[in-house]
Amino acid sequence: LFLWGSALFELVKQLKNDGQNLQAYLAFSALTAVSVHALFDCFHLEPGGVWILFILISIPFANIKNAKPQKIIRPWWVLILITLFALLLWLKTPYTQGVDYANQNQWQKAYEKFSIAVLRDPFSSIAHQQLALTLSVLAQQGNPNQIPFAIEQLEIATQAEPAWALNYANLSALYQTNHQPEKSLAAAQRATELAPASAFYQFNYAILAEQNGQISTAIQAYKKSLGLANGWATAS
Repeated sequence: LFLWGSALFELVKQLKNDGQNLQAYLAFSALTAVSVHALFDCFHLEPGGVWILFILISIPFANIKNAKPQKIIRPWWVLILITLFALLLWLKTPYTQGVDYANQNQWQKAYEKFSIAVLRDPFSSIAHQQLALTLSVLAQQGNPNQIPFAIEQLEIATQAEPAWALNYANLSALYQTNHQPEKSLAAAQRATELAPASAFYQFNYAILAEQNGQISTAIQAYKKSLGLANGWATAS
């Protein structure tokens, strides 16, 4: 962030001093594009993209036409940034490897990588979420003993990210599979509270409420789901 700010400051200064500096304009545009893109495809998921950012950051400082000889200063503090970057890679590499294995349907290997990921970064809600989903798949593939561990990991994910409705919907399904109907209903209700415009969540909540004997609650949820998805009323 410090390097990014320094580069931006230097680019603005160059543009003020020389409004025709095409190199500065191009660098400024590229730096802006990379920064905005990073909001949607974060560097911790695609660490290689950081090198592009470093190259862009170096452009404003590469204009040495009129540079005067200066005493060489070794910025030892850069080692701190390099160390932090290496630590970030160390933390996130198992997670990215787990995602790759999951995309290839190699769920056992994905499980091994996600297990390492939550150990290295226990505060990462998405790592716990992905481990829970992987355990769920392994349970479906013939190892039902993994369900309680999947529930445990997804509970940790909901505690770390309490506003993510999808985690509660998945947790509701796991509770139901584990024969915990009351917890399943409560999690489904929480999902509808966090995402009230989701017809799917309302429909699941209605089914669970009906199964638990809460008929009036089920009727209200069914009505809400049909109100959000009118086409469902005529579906065969």
